[in-house]
Amino acid sequence: MQKSELLKIIASMKKADERLYYPDGDQTAFWRKVRESPMYGDEIAGLRAAGQAHRNTPIPEVTYSLFTSFAKTGSRLEYERVYFQRRQILNTAVLLSLLEPEQEEHLKLVCEILWSVCGEYTWCLPAHLSEKGVMETIDLFSAETGFALSEIRCLLGDRLPALLQARVRDEVYMRLIAPYLTSGPYHWETVAQHGSAVCAGSIGAAALLLVKDKETLADILIKVESGLECYLQGFGIDGACLEGPGYWNDDFGYFVYYADLLRRRSRGTLDWFQMNKVSSTARLQQECIFDGRSTVHFSGPQQQGNVFLGLSHYLATEYPVLEVPAILLRTRYTNDHYSCWAPALRNLIWRRAEEEMQEWATLSQYLPDVQHHL
Repeated sequence: MQKSELLKIIASMKKADERLYYPDGDQTAFWRKVRESPMYGDEIAGLRAAGQAHRNTPIPEVTYSLFTSFAKTGSRLEYERVYFQRRQILNTAVLLSLLEPEQEEHLKLVCEILWSVCGEYTWCLPAHLSEKGVMETIDLFSAETGFALSEIRCLLGDRLPALLQARVRDEVYMRLIAPYLTSGPYHWETVAQHGSAVCAGSIGAAALLLVKDKETLADILIKVESGLECYLQGFGIDGACLEGPGYWNDDFGYFVYYADLLRRRSRGTLDWFQMNKVSSTARLQQECIFDGRSTVHFSGPQQQGNVFLGLSHYLATEYPVLEVPAILLRTRYTNDHYSCWAPALRNLIWRRAEEEMQEWATLSQYLPDVQHHL
């Protein structure tokens, strides 16, 4: 798309606020329904249990010794354990503050953990730092963190102090938006693999929520479009890729999270979901989970399959040919090792109310691009 055409679309975009996320734009009504509906019982119990575990426990610090442990020993575990624990504290506090807005302790913890995450030396994992330098490097998790903070800022709005709103905006600009526009190209921008979807999709989503300048937003969206086109090249016409459904759950998820926000803000004018490649790729998860929970891995060992239920429900709404997965396949809140915000939120806001299937239907087909019969 030409920049001039994109600028016209940007000029008429919907406002980036919490109304983008909820049926009829009513955040209060949605979370009231979550509190009252038995459908969300297990999710609420899991959230409250996680919140209780974090209550009155100091936020773990990312210390110098932890940060440098990978460079000294080659071990990633020490730093990453604390890094992802901090993300779970953030996610839990925010979701509980949306679920139970009258409980002031939730928002108090949100403010503390947001401030702490904004103060991290880098949002990248030490094992992912490149020769570009710390402030110029963008990896999967720095991009995801920037998206998460931008979305949390949007959803909580003026419940967050103005100082925190400003700091989140400034940190995302400094760590993601500015280097994306001036320090690239990054290796993940031009490869047909999951990094291009997670990084480009997260940066694009953050920009849609934060960037006010139309020229800057247009430049970012053009770059994101190029990166996501490269990502889709990694899938054949049949929608399959050699990395299998494990990566699909993460990378195609971030593609969808971005594409959904883009379509909503552009009032349906910019719509990736109309592409045949996207609709065929959306079917991969359903095609690769069989016999209850086993998954097909074209280039790795067979594993047990779990799904992000919100993503699956969203795609089943978008493409009626898809079936809603059984509840037993869902990834429980505390089972996401990386504690990613975007799927945690959408497992709640994208969940469909209709009766869920007990098991996906049996099918048999040949995927010619990966030369595999299912």
